[in-house]
Amino acid sequence: MPTLRLTLYLLVLLPLQLFSGSTNQTNTTSVSIAPIISYLLSNSEDKNLGRIMPLGDSITWDWHYSDSRPNSQLHAYRSHLWWKLKDKKYKMDFVGSRSNGSAIRPSFDGNNEGYTGQSCAYIESNIYKWLSNNPADTILLHIGTNDSGIHSPARAVYHTEQILNQIDRFERNKKVKVKVILAKIIKLYRNGNGSYDWVIDYNRKLGIMAKKRIDKGDNLMVVNMETGAGLNYSRDMIDGIHPTNCGYEKMATVWYEALTGKDAPGLKSCY
Repeated sequence: MPTLRLTLYLLVLLPLQLFSGSTNQTNTTSVSIAPIISYLLSNSEDKNLGRIMPLGDSITWDWHYSDSRPNSQLHAYRSHLWWKLKDKKYKMDFVGSRSNGSAIRPSFDGNNEGYTGQSCAYIESNIYKWLSNNPADTILLHIGTNDSGIHSPARAVYHTEQILNQIDRFERNKKVKVKVILAKIIKLYRNGNGSYDWVIDYNRKLGIMAKKRIDKGDNLMVVNMETGAGLNYSRDMIDGIHPTNCGYEKMATVWYEALTGKDAPGLKSCY
């Protein structure tokens, strides 16, 4: 039972049940307020999102070509997501073995597993260890960008699925549940239009793979960062690969809605 529902039960409903059972009064009072109790219980919302691991490459860590910022100023979508969730009174803990963004204000939880320049295979090889050291209830996974210059889309999807398999192995061995929110990745123009074609094919194959797993009961959700974040690729990308601050905030809205099931608050850093 969600925390708020349990609190309502203990503070309101249980005492009423005990009171009505210990007197000779009729049940008129308890019956009349029953719809109110039912409404409170059905409409209460658990605001605790638990431990969230931002997982991926430089788009998770925050870096772009010719970037001279120190690590203390790097934050990507994570700061925007943190602020949006906090503004709506959600509770969460970002987890990971790395941290940056300590100079960003307002402050946010900078823990993550973002690795600049790394491919799906690198994440595959390390995710079990990272989860063992920093267990998560939910993983936000945006990966595949660096594979565009190394692997075919099919090969990159294979390694992405191996990441999911390693997470499943962690769940089985530790007897825990981990939800993965898997992103269809944003567009890139690193090598001209060919890289964009690679992304389209990768995302299509990624969706097919994910659907098969979801149909089998995998605790997996797919979000569409490519076309679902509202990115304007002519001005929301700083180097053709990595988003601007506005672009990162747009990504944060997609993660927010996937985590909460609610519409995200409006943009604050754009144009």
